[in-house]
Amino acid sequence: MKYLLLMLFPLLLIGGKSRAQDSLRALLLKDRQKQILKTNLLPMLWGPVVFTSEYRLVGEAPTAPWQSVLVGVSYLGKSPLANNFMSGQGASMTMRQAKNTAINGWRLQGMYRFYLTHTWKAPQGFYIGPHASYAYAKASMLSNRSQYIKLVYSNINLLAGVQCILFRRIAIDCFSGIGYRSNYEEEHGYRGAITTTPLPGVFDSGQPGHLKLTLGMNMGMAF
Repeated sequence: MKYLLLMLFPLLLIGGKSRAQDSLRALLLKDRQKQILKTNLLPMLWGPVVFTSEYRLVGEAPTAPWQSVLVGVSYLGKSPLANNFMSGQGASMTMRQAKNTAINGWRLQGMYRFYLTHTWKAPQGFYIGPHASYAYAKASMLSNRSQYIKLVYSNINLLAGVQCILFRRIAIDCFSGIGYRSNYEEEHGYRGAITTTPLPGVFDSGQPGHLKLTLGMNMGMAF
Protein backbone atom coordinates (compact mmCIF):
# COMPACT_ATOMS: atom_id res chain seq x y z
CA MET A 1 0.00 0.00 0.00
CA LYS A 2 2.87 2.31 0.88
CA TYR A 3 4.53 1.68 -2.51
CA LEU A 4 1.23 2.30 -4.32
CA LEU A 5 0.84 5.70 -2.65
CA LEU A 6 4.43 6.59 -3.53
CA MET A 7 3.74 5.73 -7.19
CA LEU A 8 0.47 7.72 -7.31
CA PHE A 9 1.87 10.82 -5.58
CA PRO A 10 3.72 12.20 -8.66
CA LEU A 11 0.61 11.64 -10.78
CA LEU A 12 -1.58 13.51 -8.28
CA LEU A 13 0.96 16.31 -8.11
CA ILE A 14 1.06 16.64 -11.92
CA GLY A 15 -2.72 16.49 -12.12
CA GLY A 16 -3.12 19.21 -9.47
CA LYS A 17 -0.57 21.42 -11.22
CA SER A 18 -2.34 20.92 -14.57
CA ARG A 19 -5.72 21.89 -13.05
CA ALA A 20 -4.16 24.98 -11.48
CA GLN A 21 -2.68 25.98 -14.83
CA ASP A 22 -6.05 25.46 -16.53
CA SER A 23 -7.77 27.61 -13.90
CA LEU A 24 -5.18 30.36 -14.29
CA ARG A 25 -5.47 30.21 -18.09
CA ALA A 26 -9.26 30.47 -17.87
CA LEU A 27 -8.97 33.46 -15.53
CA LEU A 28 -6.56 35.23 -17.87
CA LEU A 29 -8.77 34.59 -20.89
CA LYS A 30 -11.80 35.87 -19.01
CA ASP A 31 -10.06 39.10 -18.01
CA ARG A 32 -7.95 39.66 -21.09
CA GLN A 33 -8.31 42.83 -23.14
CA LYS A 34 -10.13 42.50 -26.44
CA GLN A 35 -9.87 43.99 -29.90
CA ILE A 36 -13.05 45.27 -31.54
CA LEU A 37 -14.23 45.64 -35.13
CA LYS A 38 -17.37 47.79 -35.49
CA THR A 39 -19.53 49.77 -37.90
CA ASN A 40 -22.80 51.66 -38.19
CA LEU A 41 -25.45 50.85 -40.79
CA LEU A 42 -27.35 54.16 -40.63
CA PRO A 43 -24.67 56.23 -42.47
CA MET A 44 -25.15 53.90 -45.43
CA LEU A 45 -28.35 55.87 -46.04
CA TRP A 46 -26.86 59.33 -45.42
CA GLY A 47 -23.17 59.82 -44.65
CA PRO A 48 -21.06 62.60 -43.11
CA VAL A 49 -20.75 64.41 -46.46
CA VAL A 50 -23.97 65.62 -48.08
CA PHE A 51 -25.54 63.22 -50.65
CA THR A 52 -23.17 60.38 -49.67
CA SER A 53 -23.41 56.90 -48.17
CA GLU A 54 -20.70 55.86 -45.73
CA TYR A 55 -19.51 52.25 -45.57
CA ARG A 56 -17.55 52.32 -42.33
CA LEU A 57 -15.12 49.90 -40.68
CA VAL A 58 -13.59 50.88 -37.32
CA GLY A 59 -11.01 48.95 -35.35
CA GLU A 60 -10.06 49.48 -31.72
CA ALA A 61 -7.19 47.87 -29.83
CA PRO A 62 -5.94 48.36 -26.24
CA THR A 63 -2.52 49.94 -25.76
CA ALA A 64 -2.51 49.86 -21.93
CA PRO A 65 -4.81 48.56 -19.19
CA TRP A 66 -7.09 51.65 -19.49
CA GLN A 67 -6.12 53.11 -22.85
CA SER A 68 -6.82 52.21 -26.48
CA VAL A 69 -6.34 53.45 -30.02
CA LEU A 70 -9.12 53.59 -32.63
CA VAL A 71 -8.70 53.79 -36.41
CA GLY A 72 -11.52 53.96 -38.95
CA VAL A 73 -11.66 53.79 -42.75
CA SER A 74 -14.79 54.50 -44.79
CA TYR A 75 -15.74 54.44 -48.45
CA LEU A 76 -18.15 57.16 -49.52
CA GLY A 77 -20.57 56.53 -52.37
CA LYS A 78 -23.78 58.09 -53.61
CA SER A 79 -26.62 57.88 -51.11
CA PRO A 80 -29.70 55.91 -52.22
CA LEU A 81 -31.74 58.84 -50.86
CA ALA A 82 -29.92 61.39 -53.02
CA ASN A 83 -31.92 60.77 -56.19
CA ASN A 84 -35.22 61.03 -54.32
CA PHE A 85 -34.10 64.26 -52.70
CA MET A 86 -32.86 65.72 -55.99
CA SER A 87 -36.01 64.86 -57.92
CA GLY A 88 -38.53 65.64 -55.18
CA GLN A 89 -41.13 68.34 -55.24
CA GLY A 90 -39.52 71.78 -55.14
CA ALA A 91 -36.15 70.61 -56.44
CA SER A 92 -34.37 73.10 -58.71
CA MET A 93 -33.33 72.38 -62.29
CA THR A 94 -29.71 72.12 -61.14
CA MET A 95 -30.62 69.52 -58.54
CA ARG A 96 -32.64 67.56 -61.09
CA GLN A 97 -29.62 67.49 -63.37
CA ALA A 98 -27.52 66.34 -60.41
CA LYS A 99 -29.36 63.01 -60.52
CA ASN A 100 -26.95 62.06 -63.31
CA THR A 101 -23.88 62.49 -61.11
CA ALA A 102 -21.31 60.07 -59.73
CA ILE A 103 -20.19 60.58 -56.13
CA ASN A 104 -17.31 58.78 -54.43
CA GLY A 105 -14.67 59.44 -51.81
CA TRP A 106 -13.02 58.28 -48.58
CA ARG A 107 -12.97 59.05 -44.89
CA LEU A 108 -10.20 58.47 -42.35
CA GLN A 109 -10.63 58.90 -38.60
CA GLY A 110 -8.61 58.21 -35.48
CA MET A 111 -8.96 58.52 -31.72
CA TYR A 112 -6.95 57.84 -28.59
CA ARG A 113 -9.13 56.83 -25.64
CA PHE A 114 -8.57 57.07 -21.91
CA TYR A 115 -10.94 54.79 -20.02
CA LEU A 116 -12.12 56.19 -16.70
CA THR A 117 -13.90 53.12 -15.27
CA HIS A 118 -11.20 50.98 -13.70
CA THR A 119 -13.69 48.23 -12.86
CA TRP A 120 -13.06 46.95 -16.40
CA LYS A 121 -9.98 47.16 -18.54
CA ALA A 122 -9.99 48.89 -21.93
CA PRO A 123 -11.90 48.83 -24.18
CA GLN A 124 -14.89 48.74 -21.78
CA GLY A 125 -16.51 51.48 -19.70
CA PHE A 126 -16.60 55.27 -19.83
CA TYR A 127 -13.91 57.05 -21.83
CA ILE A 128 -12.71 60.43 -23.06
CA GLY A 129 -10.15 61.39 -25.68
CA PRO A 130 -9.12 63.41 -28.75
CA HIS A 131 -10.60 62.49 -32.12
CA ALA A 132 -9.80 63.61 -35.67
CA SER A 133 -11.61 62.97 -38.95
CA TYR A 134 -10.95 63.82 -42.61
CA ALA A 135 -13.47 63.06 -45.37
CA TYR A 136 -13.77 64.06 -49.00
CA ALA A 137 -16.14 63.25 -51.83
CA LYS A 138 -15.95 64.07 -55.54
CA ALA A 139 -19.16 64.71 -57.48
CA SER A 140 -19.13 64.87 -61.28
CA MET A 141 -21.55 64.49 -64.16
CA LEU A 142 -21.49 61.04 -65.71
CA SER A 143 -21.02 62.66 -69.12
CA ASN A 144 -18.04 64.81 -68.03
CA ARG A 145 -15.78 63.46 -65.29
CA SER A 146 -13.00 66.04 -65.88
CA GLN A 147 -15.02 68.81 -64.23
CA TYR A 148 -16.11 68.03 -60.71
CA ILE A 149 -16.90 69.37 -57.26
CA LYS A 150 -14.81 68.18 -54.32
CA LEU A 151 -16.36 68.39 -50.84
CA VAL A 152 -13.92 68.28 -47.92
CA TYR A 153 -15.04 67.81 -44.29
CA SER A 154 -12.32 67.81 -41.60
CA ASN A 155 -12.63 68.21 -37.86
CA ILE A 156 -10.83 67.80 -34.53
CA ASN A 157 -12.94 66.91 -31.48
CA LEU A 158 -12.96 66.02 -27.83
CA LEU A 159 -15.28 63.04 -27.46
CA ALA A 160 -16.65 61.22 -24.44
CA GLY A 161 -18.72 58.06 -24.37
CA VAL A 162 -19.29 54.59 -23.03
CA GLN A 163 -18.61 51.19 -24.58
CA CYS A 164 -20.18 47.96 -23.37
CA ILE A 165 -19.29 44.40 -24.34
CA LEU A 166 -22.27 42.11 -23.94
CA PHE A 167 -21.90 38.32 -23.73
CA ARG A 168 -18.13 38.87 -24.21
CA ARG A 169 -18.72 39.39 -27.95
CA ILE A 170 -21.17 42.18 -28.83
CA ALA A 171 -19.73 45.71 -28.53
CA ILE A 172 -21.95 48.80 -28.33
CA ASP A 173 -20.21 52.18 -28.44
CA CYS A 174 -22.11 55.47 -27.86
CA PHE A 175 -20.34 58.85 -27.89
CA SER A 176 -20.77 62.61 -28.16
CA GLY A 177 -18.56 65.66 -28.09
CA ILE A 178 -17.59 69.07 -29.35
CA GLY A 179 -14.87 70.25 -31.70
CA TYR A 180 -13.52 72.46 -34.47
CA ARG A 181 -14.46 71.85 -38.10
CA SER A 182 -13.30 73.11 -41.48
CA ASN A 183 -15.67 72.25 -44.34
CA TYR A 184 -15.29 73.63 -47.84
CA GLU A 185 -16.14 73.00 -51.48
CA GLU A 186 -13.68 72.99 -54.37
CA GLU A 187 -15.10 73.48 -57.85
CA HIS A 188 -12.71 72.12 -60.48
CA GLY A 189 -13.82 73.71 -63.69
CA TYR A 190 -12.67 74.23 -67.25
CA ARG A 191 -8.87 74.21 -67.80
CA GLY A 192 -8.21 73.28 -64.19
CA ALA A 193 -9.66 76.43 -62.63
CA ILE A 194 -10.40 75.92 -58.92
CA THR A 195 -12.89 77.88 -56.86
CA THR A 196 -12.98 77.28 -53.09
CA THR A 197 -16.08 78.08 -51.02
CA PRO A 198 -16.48 77.51 -47.24
CA LEU A 199 -19.53 75.45 -46.37
CA PRO A 200 -21.90 76.44 -43.54
CA GLY A 201 -22.88 73.95 -40.86
CA VAL A 202 -26.24 73.04 -39.40
CA PHE A 203 -25.88 75.55 -36.55
CA ASP A 204 -24.49 78.40 -38.65
CA SER A 205 -26.46 81.49 -39.54
CA GLY A 206 -24.88 83.79 -42.08
CA GLN A 207 -21.14 83.22 -42.37
CA PRO A 208 -19.87 79.61 -42.07
CA GLY A 209 -18.63 78.86 -38.57
CA HIS A 210 -16.33 76.22 -37.13
CA LEU A 211 -18.41 74.67 -34.33
CA LYS A 212 -18.68 70.88 -34.59
CA LEU A 213 -21.10 68.87 -32.46
CA THR A 214 -20.89 65.07 -32.56
CA LEU A 215 -23.40 62.42 -31.55
CA GLY A 216 -23.00 58.86 -32.75
CA MET A 217 -22.65 55.16 -32.13
CA ASN A 218 -21.03 52.02 -33.51
CA MET A 219 -21.71 48.33 -32.99
CA GLY A 220 -19.47 45.36 -33.60
CA MET A 221 -17.74 42.22 -32.41
CA ALA A 222 -15.06 41.82 -29.75
CA PHE A 223 -12.46 39.07 -30.06
